Amino acid sequence: ALVFSTWIISATMMADLHPWISISRGCCGAAALFVALVPTPALNLFGIGRAIRNKNRVDLFSLLALFCYVEAFGFAILLQRATAGYLIFFIPVWQKLWYQFVELMRNMPELVDALSDAAPLRRISQKGTAPARQTNGQKLGCTKGSLELVNVSFTYPGMDKPVIDRLNMAIKPATRVALLGPSGAGKTTLLRIFMRYLSPSSGVVLINGQNIENIDKDSFHNFVGIVPHMLYIFNTTVMENIRLGKADASDEEVYEGCRNAMIHDTIMARPHGDNTQIGEQGGFLSGGEKQRIEFARLFFLRRPKVILLDEPTANLDEKTEDQLLSNLLNHSRSSTIIMVT
Repeated sequence: ALVFSTWIISATMMADLHPWISISRGCCGAAALFVALVPTPALNLFGIGRAIRNKNRVDLFSLLALFCYVEAFGFAILLQRATAGYLIFFIPVWQKLWYQFVELMRNMPELVDALSDAAPLRRISQKGTAPARQTNGQKLGCTKGSLELVNVSFTYPGMDKPVIDRLNMAIKPATRVALLGPSGAGKTTLLRIFMRYLSPSSGVVLINGQNIENIDKDSFHNFVGIVPHMLYIFNTTVMENIRLGKADASDEEVYEGCRNAMIHDTIMARPHGDNTQIGEQGGFLSGGEKQRIEFARLFFLRRPKVILLDEPTANLDEKTEDQLLSNLLNHSRSSTIIMVT
């Protein structure tokens, strides 16, 4: 489209020229129209679409536009339809305008990526408002932390074989349970059922004798906490990330939670201390540091009655792992702990 606009200038200045000049001008215009109007899938057949999306090849189109510009004024001067003064006058104007066009083309890949990333957000916004929170469910009448599975089965959509098949299990309050098994055995799926991320295909899950499907979600999530295998760290400060576990926690409570999670000294050693920005998905932290922030946030600060751990120490060295688990057990003597390992 940019080359085509330059070609238009040449067309207006060189009407009724020698036939071969008109032919060359027509070829440039046809090429510009082809690039501007042909759909992207068709361009990809010729490799042109990839060239347009490649920043490093924008200069190719700059040279083509410059050729059209020089052709327009050069032949106009030769045929006495313009003077050299016109060429000199328009050079800085052309440079200013073309610079803006080139910058637009150089940033086009980012614009295309941004529009592509926005598509899922548009689909979500078209779904309407979020479902109302369950506020009429049962409150947990007991805080002992017992769990029971009664003939629970679960099959993922599109699969014939169940991941969990008629499982019965009873976990007493304040006990420690390890779920062992090879990859794909259904350990993480079971934790997701405990957390109500998934609903059983059949059977019932009871917590303190109550069906978890009937319990008020706020009441349930205040009672149960999890360190997932995929950690959720937000692009904000360390302090704000940890306070997600308890919004009204004092600074001293946060520091105490960090000390128990063995992350306090590491945080305070940074130039901005607990106000350090930790990046998208905790990009400025190691895997072990992110796990310890999750521990500080969920357990040492909030202290739920049921604690679910999905390979919680996978990124920790042996010494840190032993000390962290020891601190967790000492501070959660009255809690039920279920760990996948």
